[in-house]
Amino acid sequence: MQPTISDPTSDQQYDIYRESHPEFNITKFLDNAGFECEEMFRVCSFAGRRFNCCNYTSPFMTTFGKCYALDLGRSKRPWMQKQTAAGADAGLQIILDAQSDEQLTQGSATAAAYENGFRYYVHANNTLAYLNSEGISVSPGFRSYSAISSNRYILLPEEEWGNCTHNWPKNYTTSLPYSFANCAHFCKARYFNELCGCAPAVYNIDHQFETCTPKATSDCISMKIKNADTAEMEMPLCRECKPECNSLVFHAFNSYGQGFTTSALRYLRSNENTKWNSTYARQNGVTINVFFRDMSHTEYRQVQGTSITQILSDMGGNMGLFLGMSVFSIAELSLFLTKISWLIVSKKRRDYMYKKKKNEETREKELEEAVKDYKFFRTRKTNNSFRVLRQKVKNLASTIYKQESRNLSKKKKVEDSKESPRLARSLTIGAPDMNYFYRDIDSPNVHRRFSCSIVELSVDEKELRAGLDSLEAWEKSNKMPEKKLDHTIIDMGDK
Repeated sequence: MQPTISDPTSDQQYDIYRESHPEFNITKFLDNAGFECEEMFRVCSFAGRRFNCCNYTSPFMTTFGKCYALDLGRSKRPWMQKQTAAGADAGLQIILDAQSDEQLTQGSATAAAYENGFRYYVHANNTLAYLNSEGISVSPGFRSYSAISSNRYILLPEEEWGNCTHNWPKNYTTSLPYSFANCAHFCKARYFNELCGCAPAVYNIDHQFETCTPKATSDCISMKIKNADTAEMEMPLCRECKPECNSLVFHAFNSYGQGFTTSALRYLRSNENTKWNSTYARQNGVTINVFFRDMSHTEYRQVQGTSITQILSDMGGNMGLFLGMSVFSIAELSLFLTKISWLIVSKKRRDYMYKKKKNEETREKELEEAVKDYKFFRTRKTNNSFRVLRQKVKNLASTIYKQESRNLSKKKKVEDSKESPRLARSLTIGAPDMNYFYRDIDSPNVHRRFSCSIVELSVDEKELRAGLDSLEAWEKSNKMPEKKLDHTIIDMGDK
């Protein structure tokens, strides 16, 4: 008998019993007080073939006391391993004996259930039975039909962007297979053990801790776990427990019938017990049928919304479509970032880039000045005619060589080319050096700032260089500032 906290007489009796029996253990007490397997399971059959249920059952403790788990997977007979056809005839049938005359009538009404009979729950192996929340109840004199459908849930682990796990938390030590229910029960058992020094039987699933008696559980909850202000139990959240990655869930669709047929009573009375008459069967007999409603199951598999390959493909497609990028662009971008990082880190690199920039600015400035001078010379006109300009160029040539009779025409150049090597190309004179060539003949000391880019001449190269040397000597004698003459020869065609 389980003592109740509301009956002081029961508390006194319990204390007296503990004093006289210090070795008292609540788990052993409930195991001895509960029914044995042979006392409850009268007839078991699968697909119409009878077998002994107690060979495949194991006891365990719940809030209802001592219960039994039936696992046909432990059988070595192939016909018991699986159902070959849908329907009740091909499934499991169990006839149970409630033995209502063995019930205790003492104690308060809240200490026992409000119904007679049994509660069962279909679940996968190595998982807990949710008898309190999802159990199916059946009372004496009735029979139940549970059509089962199975669903399998396969979730993604953390390394694949999921939230499930196959392993226990690091600070948990147990030999039980991992599941969310097992982890949550173990977490609550540890919580009770830390506060109360024991754990209730419903949570102490692996028996690592001492099992609390009903009175010890009630006293601990009242003094340490229940909030004095709200009168609510403060239970741990167990956030370290995550869903298992592979779970099998059974859903039952139930229907009920009442009574036993005359032939069934005759069979039970002749093969089991002579007391199985219609009255006893109505008060104690229960029939449970469990079977698959169809020969199929549903699998739900969690997959990644986008994989790494899809992400890279989408990025490449978007960059190619909207940004015009490719593998070469990415390589160039990587090279650019590398150089920028090098520039930030290395002072020597920064100095080099600064000097390079200055040189480029100077070169660009000189190029702009040369282009500007060239355009100025090409567009310049003297008295709105190039004829005067051409005459001045001829005068310039005659001034250099001091030979007024020299014919500088192109025709003469071609005719003389056979007799002596003549320069049959155009001579380029730099803009700074034109300060010495483009001057007023009557006033040689007066310099004018003009630019000359290209002059087409037909003269002997040796004579031209000799004339230039004479001009330099004359400039030195007259104390003229030294200028480096640029007389690069380029091909200008027949312009």
